[in-house]
Amino acid sequence: MKLILKYTWRYKKYLLLSLLGVVGFVLIQMGVPTLLKYIINDSLMKGDSSLLLPLGLLMVAVILVGGCGEIAMSYANSRIASNVIRDIRNDTFKKTQSFSHAEFNQFSVSSLITSTTSDAYQIMLFVQNMLRSALITPVMTVSGFALIITTNPQLFWVVLIVLPVLVLGVFFISHKSMPYSRAQQAGLDKINLNMREGLSGLRVIRAFGNEDFQADRFEPVNREYCGVSKTV
Repeated sequence: MKLILKYTWRYKKYLLLSLLGVVGFVLIQMGVPTLLKYIINDSLMKGDSSLLLPLGLLMVAVILVGGCGEIAMSYANSRIASNVIRDIRNDTFKKTQSFSHAEFNQFSVSSLITSTTSDAYQIMLFVQNMLRSALITPVMTVSGFALIITTNPQLFWVVLIVLPVLVLGVFFISHKSMPYSRAQQAGLDKINLNMREGLSGLRVIRAFGNEDFQADRFEPVNREYCGVSKTV
C-alpha cells in the first residue's frame, strides 16, 4: 500500500482535480434529494407555486455542476491509475533486467510475466477504486451524518449502532478472501507457465503429435483457476 501511495503522490495536480470532482459528486448525491424534499414539502404539499421555479432552477444548477464534477473526478482518477501502472511496469521491467539466473529461477519467468501483465492491471483497477472510495467515503459520511442529525436525530443512533456491524462484516469478508486471492494468483502463474511451455515448444509438440497431451495438462490447471476465481 505504501508503494502505491508513493507512486500516486507523484500526480498531485490530478489528485487535486479529483478532490474538486468529489464536491460535485456529493452535490448530486446529497443536494438533489434535499432540494426535492423542499419542493415536495414546501411547494407542492402547501400549494405554494412561487417556490417551485427557483427550487427547480437550483436543482438543475446542482445537477450540471455535479455532473461536471463527476466527469472531472473520473478523468483524473483514470489518468492517475494509468500513469501509476505505467511507472510500476517500467520499474518492474528495469528491475528484472538486473536479475541473476538464480533470481530468475527463484521468482520464475511465468510469475514475472504475471506481475507485469495481470497483476499490473489489477493494481490499476485497485488504484481507481481506492481513489474514488478514499475521497468520496469521508465526505459522504460526514455530510450524510450532518443531514441525518438535521432531518431526523432519532435515526442517527440507529445508523451509529449499525456502523460497527458493517465494519466488522467488511473486515471478516476481507480476511476470509485473502487465502483465495493468493491461490488465484498461484493458479494464474501455472496457466502462464503452461502457455509459455506450449508456445515455446510448439514445433516439437507438433512433430511428436503431443497436442492432446498438452491440452490434457492445461485443462486441470485451467479448471482449478476457474474454481478458485468463482470462490473469490
